Amino acid sequence: TAVAVSVFNGTALADAGVGNVQALQTIDPSINVTSSAGAAYVAVRGVASTDTTETGDPAVPIARDGFFTNRSFSIASSMYDLERVEVLKGPQGTLFGRNSTGGLINIITAKPRENFGGYLSADVGNFGTVNLEGAVNVPLSEKVQMRFSAVSRRHDGYRHVTGVNIDGDDDNSKSARLQFAFQP
Repeated sequence: TAVAVSVFNGTALADAGVGNVQALQTIDPSINVTSSAGAAYVAVRGVASTDTTETGDPAVPIARDGFFTNRSFSIASSMYDLERVEVLKGPQGTLFGRNSTGGLINIITAKPRENFGGYLSADVGNFGTVNLEGAVNVPLSEKVQMRFSAVSRRHDGYRHVTGVNIDGDDDNSKSARLQFAFQP
């Protein structure tokens, strides 16, 4: 099946400052992330489903290591320790299921490797920004490997908000992932 796809490796995404799906639109002009009544949705080449209710299906789902995210709540979630991100354009129902009429964003995380190693990254900026990201790869034996990765993103809001949802612009998100690989 012929597919129009843009592929971005993890290093290129980190260099461009892309840490979530919303930021992908800064490097791929075919992506547009829009907020509708507090819930966001993704459009690829202008095709989107604005039905963000529990009965609606997105026209552009997000897949992480083969697991689909059909709700928009995780669009702003951090992408970290990535191997690559694929942006598939146009209907992808043949390969990825009925809910991908506009395209698909396929996030592939870095997998455990057979050698010991890791990285640590720290960003500090205005508005109290402190972003930390890191991963460690540990070969437990010749046949079993482990990879632990984590991210913490924090910044104060960009505007002074009063009343309900006073922390609307703030970010204080954390995530971790533990993976094991086994070769029989």
